[in-house]
Amino acid sequence: MPAPPALKPSPLALLDAIVLKDGGTRRVASGLSYGPHPRHVLDLYAPVRPAGPLPLLFFVYGGGWNSGRRQEYAAV
Repeated sequence: MPAPPALKPSPLALLDAIVLKDGGTRRVASGLSYGPHPRHVLDLYAPVRPAGPLPLLFFVYGGGWNSGRRQEYAAV
């Protein structure tokens, strides 16, 4: 019997594994709903020690609005 094929990690999983994590931010909230669909959720991050008012950066991950998961972009 042949051996089962090896699982190949996704390119995003590889990127997440090798990119240094930013210790200057923390997740403030996870899975905040912004719409009626169960996938209409976002995570909110903020600096650990903010130095005054800061701009908001809104990152929309790829997937053509029909695939992908926000958890796959931990490297960003």
